[in-house]
Amino acid sequence: MFTRLPNRRAFMAATGCTLAAALVAPAHAADTLLTACGRIGGGGVDADGCRRYTRVQFERLPQTSFTTTSPWHRDPMTYTGVSVKDFAQAIEARGNRIRLIALNDYSVTADVDQLVANGAILAHLRNGQPMPIADKGPVFVMFPFSSNAKLRADSIYVQAVWQLSRIEIV
Repeated sequence: MFTRLPNRRAFMAATGCTLAAALVAPAHAADTLLTACGRIGGGGVDADGCRRYTRVQFERLPQTSFTTTSPWHRDPMTYTGVSVKDFAQAIEARGNRIRLIALNDYSVTADVDQLVANGAILAHLRNGQPMPIADKGPVFVMFPFSSNAKLRADSIYVQAVWQLSRIEIV
């Protein structure tokens, strides 16, 4: 026997809105924004050999900003985040290869020196606002595409990982 809910439409709307809010809302300040694992050193490494950064901890690292166009947004956007160079120094990276892993398990392995030379940042703000998961956040590997034509290539676009959640130094 099935019981009919008195206001199924309201229930579905509320449930859908809650799910949508989770996809759009920025992460809570105490939640892990980005995890770094692998060949890293320094303090703050947990039993799994990883260092987990909350938004607050990530924002304490040196911040870099640039404005650029990209294949994913029509208008120029200003991205702010930690340069790959500064992040590699902060985690005391002991390798030159980096695996960038997204929330959906998409991953790409790149050369740290190449990312640094190409001006890559681990962007967590777009136009001064935290990026929601539903729109490439919470972290997006971004390049200054507008300032260098050689960056506008498929070999670089595949390294622009959105919804970045984990970095492994290999």
